[in-house]
Amino acid sequence: MKIGIFIAYPPRSELSNQGLGRLLRSIVAGINESDSGQVVLLCPSWLQDDVRNLFRGFPTDRLQIIGKSKIPLVVRLWEKLFARVKKRPRETSRLTRLKAALSRLVAKLLVVTGRGLVWMLSSDNDLWFLASSAILFAIAAILAPVALLAVVGLVIAYTAARSAFTLRARQRLSTLRSKGRQIIERGFGSLLQRKLPPLSQILLREVTRRESLYLVRMANSMRDVDVWYSPTVFWPEFNAIHASRVQAFPDMLISQFPTAFASTIKDAPYIYKRAKEAIASGSYFTAYSALAAERDLSNQFSVPLDRISVIPHAAMNLSSHVNIKGTLDDRHARDQFTKNLLDGYRLTSWKGNEYLSSIDLKDVSFIFYASQFRPNKNVLNLIKGYEIALRKRFIYSKLVLTGNVSHAPDVEAYIKEHRLQYDVLFAYDVPDQVLAALYARASLVVNPTLYEGGFPFTFSEGMSVGTPSIMSRIPQVTEFVKSDLADVMLFNPLSPEDIASKIAWGLKNRERLLQLQMPLYNKMRDRSWADVGRDHVSLFRKIVAADGSEIKFP
Repeated sequence: MKIGIFIAYPPRSELSNQGLGRLLRSIVAGINESDSGQVVLLCPSWLQDDVRNLFRGFPTDRLQIIGKSKIPLVVRLWEKLFARVKKRPRETSRLTRLKAALSRLVAKLLVVTGRGLVWMLSSDNDLWFLASSAILFAIAAILAPVALLAVVGLVIAYTAARSAFTLRARQRLSTLRSKGRQIIERGFGSLLQRKLPPLSQILLREVTRRESLYLVRMANSMRDVDVWYSPTVFWPEFNAIHASRVQAFPDMLISQFPTAFASTIKDAPYIYKRAKEAIASGSYFTAYSALAAERDLSNQFSVPLDRISVIPHAAMNLSSHVNIKGTLDDRHARDQFTKNLLDGYRLTSWKGNEYLSSIDLKDVSFIFYASQFRPNKNVLNLIKGYEIALRKRFIYSKLVLTGNVSHAPDVEAYIKEHRLQYDVLFAYDVPDQVLAALYARASLVVNPTLYEGGFPFTFSEGMSVGTPSIMSRIPQVTEFVKSDLADVMLFNPLSPEDIASKIAWGLKNRERLLQLQMPLYNKMRDRSWADVGRDHVSLFRKIVAADGSEIKFP
């Protein structure tokens, strides 16, 4: 059976060293191990290097990675120019504010005009790019003198009005302005309140959409592919493929935490709108847990349950990255190897920080949480709980996180305000081998998440290298963790005090916690990624065999 996988993430998406990338790699590995599926993966031109790196070592006869050979020129320029522009401090003079207002007006005019030229900019043909650039420069050249004259005129008018009008005249003028504003708002309020996104955002949206449609055309030309699979539900273009299709529904965090995501992700409403379109036009779906299938996908988006197949994860195993075999003492050899890995990372990635570059992690106890910084990850409450454990319960361990702190300003501000800069450390975007070493060297793994699509990977990742976990008491976890074990290892994620108590207990009773969690881990290990692959292939065969007729999942 030939299985097509479709991904269409926008430029600058993180994939190879993130959880989604590791999950996709595990699923493809499981399909390959099942010996019943050959995979062709379609991806955007700007992600090909990242995807090839993600699947390095996979047999080429079982996995093909296909996409455009050339990255669109507009994406290459954006990568080099727009993404590197730093924000300048704002000036507050009246003249500056006036200039800024006019600049925004001109920018909106350029956006409206330039949108029609995006298809030329996103073309691989440099002549089209030069032509569209010339048009844009011509428009800018026409608008620039107009804007300049408008600025000069308004400044002169403002100065004259300020010196000529009496207080009473200004009051009357203010009243007229207020009435005029009311009339305009009544007549054109909805138009004026509509905010246009930045030009670069519109460009990237359109370029991504066009690239997705190109991938769809490629998919429709591959007659030998039996079924197409999308690992998420953010691409409505996927449903234009003329073949059997299945979309995975990991979660819908944007709807679970709408305010938080809207404030941290500029494009959150647009992403959610596209997800709804993809789900509404979809045929069949998979979910990682019954909770995600029933409560989220079915109840929230009205997808019939007989169109959803629940395929749980298998346990993650990081031991192959750090285990040493064939020595007189393999455990000691692994211990030395992980120390060397962390030393190498410290000396290269933290060399710009005098304090961090001098820390020898092989002699430091630390708690570890591997995750991106997203609203559902609950990192701020973790840090609050850690601070209580550190300063009130006197546990002497660092906290190491793998997220990018610049993505969480509230976390960064709290760390600085409470003088935790030397206690909370960041190992962002570490390769798999260093990630495994961090898990292996950690005294305790902690996961404070508020919501996941299935049972969190951090538990099996830690246990695979001999490190126990404490976790949030959420439905996706209590589905697997029962009775006495739940009381020992689970905490209320909304209570920093409870987090602190579990941290302190886990550090003091590490070996006991490890023994208590081993039966659960062994049970999880009974399910392999080959089993996950076989479940996917079995589902795909059932859908293909139906050949357009309605089928129902158990």
